[in-house]
Amino acid sequence: MENTRTIKTAELAFSYAGFYLGAGYLSGQELWQFFGVYANRGILGMILAVLSLALLGMLLFAVAKSAGTEEFDRAIIRFYSPTALRTFAMLEMFFTFAVFVVMSAGGGALFEQVFGIHHAIGSAMFCLVVALVSLRGLDGLLKALSLLVPTLTITTLIIAILAFIRNGGAPVVLTPAPVTNPLMGNWAFSSLTYISYNFFGAVCVCVPMAKYVSPKTAKLGPALGCVILGIIAAAVFSSMAMNPEATEAQLPMLAIAQSIDPRLGYISAIPLLFGMFGTSLSAIVAVLAYGESRIPSLHSRRTAVTALLAIIAWAGSLFGFDKLIGILYPICGYVGIIVIVLLIERRIYQIRHREAQAPQS
Repeated sequence: MENTRTIKTAELAFSYAGFYLGAGYLSGQELWQFFGVYANRGILGMILAVLSLALLGMLLFAVAKSAGTEEFDRAIIRFYSPTALRTFAMLEMFFTFAVFVVMSAGGGALFEQVFGIHHAIGSAMFCLVVALVSLRGLDGLLKALSLLVPTLTITTLIIAILAFIRNGGAPVVLTPAPVTNPLMGNWAFSSLTYISYNFFGAVCVCVPMAKYVSPKTAKLGPALGCVILGIIAAAVFSSMAMNPEATEAQLPMLAIAQSIDPRLGYISAIPLLFGMFGTSLSAIVAVLAYGESRIPSLHSRRTAVTALLAIIAWAGSLFGFDKLIGILYPICGYVGIIVIVLLIERRIYQIRHREAQAPQS
């Protein structure tokens, strides 16, 4: 990512929140599968998840700045092992691309739910636009997210407020639902998996940014970003609690907006679509950049490679948005747990090594 100036705290906050919104918050489907089905315990898991993502973000920027590298694999893995570095990088790229696949399915579901366009056609349109824009790189992503995230937050809050008004002041109650996904387990493990899959996907985007972030901003940015995520999660949770029938839809928050007023459904669909688009664009550009850094000849074939990735993403999206979330996200979450452990180990080593080099008083 080309950037010649220092990233400000507000920019980092909006960007850090934006990395997670499309893949974990906006639609309501992710929050419902990982937390909503566990009712009150799920709320506790959601709070732990938001706090953990803030702390992990601070830790990641601290490690990357101390390591002095823009390569995400070298930032996470302390020891030099070509096999370990290559394995980690390939897993990171697999999941990053998987996010594009899931978002493509979400785009297809949105076109079908709002406009009545078959999800396969809607997904194809979504993949095509992402592929075309990705050919121009990721310039301006920070500015785009700085505009998009506040809009998404406000839209979500409006839907939650209108849902509360329509509810007539009745108590907001989340009731447990059957947990049918064997990959989730209980509320605590589901929360851990949610944390790790979200964080795993942000690593390859955040590490290159570290050199443009001051130590103060590296702490405040993720913290403020997760305040935004917490507000959105609370709004989504309360909305679904007041409209439990909406959890059967591919995009629950969109279904709630449509039930309040069809016009609100159209309005809320726009920022939701842009949120998915931004997440997808980040993902495909990261995959292309990594591939070209390892195989320079791919640069001359960028258009063909991009087209191939878009076709693969479209084919994968046909499995359905909710099914992909229930399968791909937990699996990638398992790998993400290992990444978190390696990150913590790297930071402990950095602190001990610095202390060992410090003069004894």
